[in-house]
Parts: sequence; C-alpha cells; structure tokens
Amino acid sequence: MDNYAKLIKELTTIIPKTILEIGSLHGHDANTLKTLFELLDSDVWVVEPNPTQQLQIINDYPNFNLIKNPIFNKKEIHDFYLINGYDAGTSSLFDRVDTWYELHGNGLEKIKLQTITGKELIELIKTPVELCKIDVEGLTYEVLESFGDSIDLIYSFHIECEHKEVWKNQKLYDEIEKFLENKNYFRLYFKWVADGDLQSDSIWVNKKYLK
Repeated sequence: MDNYAKLIKELTTIIPKTILEIGSLHGHDANTLKTLFELLDSDVWVVEPNPTQQLQIINDYPNFNLIKNPIFNKKEIHDFYLINGYDAGTSSLFDRVDTWYELHGNGLEKIKLQTITGKELIELIKTPVELCKIDVEGLTYEVLESFGDSIDLIYSFHIECEHKEVWKNQKLYDEIEKFLENKNYFRLYFKWVADGDLQSDSIWVNKKYLK
C-alpha cells in the first residue's frame, strides 16, 4: 500500500478523500491507506463477505463503512465458498479448479449470499472513490464490469489478477487489462507476486488524473 500511495502522490493529480477496499479480509490495507492520506475512518468503505472476517473488521475498525454483500456483475443469490482460519483469504464466489479447498481449507463451507453490483455500491457511497483496492479471488473482471458507467467515478485501482486459471470460469489478466484500457485507465505499476507468474498486482489510474 505504501507504493500505491507513493505513485498516486507522485504521478497523478488525485487528492484522496474516499477509500474503497473490495475483498478486505481484515481491513488493514484500507487502514494503511487511510493513515497515509490522513483521512477519517468514516472515509473508508470495505467489502467483506466472510462473516468471520466481518467480525474482525468490526472489532478492529468499528467506524469503517462495512459492506457485507459480495460484489458481482449480477444481483442474485450466489454460492460462496467460505473458508475460516488461516486460509480465509481464499474464500470466493467461484469454486477452484484444484483441490485447494479440500486440502487447505479450515472448515470449508458453501453458503448462499446476496450479491450486489459495483454500481449499487457507488450509489451507497454517494461520492467519487479516489482509491480502490480489489482482491477478490478470481472475480476481478466481474467486479470491474459490475460498476457499469459508474466506473468513471473511481479514479484509481490497485488490483490482484491471475494469469493462469485458479478459479473455474474466471477471466485472466489479459482480459482485465483490455477492459481497463478500454475504460481509459493507464497502468502505472505491475509486479508478480507470490507464485512467480501465477498472480500479479497492478495499479491503474484514469488518464484524466495523470500529471
């Protein structure tokens, strides 16, 4: 998050007033951004569908705006593969192509959750979002797509993407890259993370806000 903040300060005209983290897990990254830009807890919105992780966020950051519905490109009741414990961050709306859930999941449970769209989320926030971090375990494309025309109200993104299929029917980095470029976003940063060429972090900014 330090690098995200540094690039926003140095290479853009963005003055952050609102932070959105989709797939928050524990709220710590959102809190780091809040601290770096000297914002208030009330300026932070976090989305976390995992009920156990929601409790942690409520305990650690009671004044954050917590959204409990997963973000998806359709508003519907959807399966959610719920993991608790150390591997909670691998919970997802999508099933995996491998046996990770069976081998590493601490109490895997498939539950039903009501999804909302990113467009609905922006309507709830009622203000542009200058900083948006997305880490949603295979659903990055669907989350971005779900904003519709409201995506223009998000000035920058920090996103995690897969370059090989991990979750069934997921869209990979190349499709996400094309989507963002078509929406007038420019990539400021790219870095491989964790397992070599499996996942990457990238930072994107609407070209209107480049210096």
